[in-house]
Amino acid sequence: MPEYEEVSLIKGGHLYIIRFRPLEENRAFEELLRLVDDPDHNFDGLDAKVMLEKINERAKNRENANE
Repeated sequence: MPEYEEVSLIKGGHLYIIRFRPLEENRAFEELLRLVDDPDHNFDGLDAKVMLEKINERAKNRENANE
């Protein structure tokens, strides 16, 4: 299992990267919410949804690999 996983999104010339430890996806979700609430970033709920789907896909793939 990797030490860290990451997902990224490019929007409006900015690269958003969320790094998280496997099995700590909730911390990544909290960071996504922080970005949505931060008026200094052009990051909205749809962006968070896209990144959360990537995070969930990684978690599902990890579960399937452990079966």
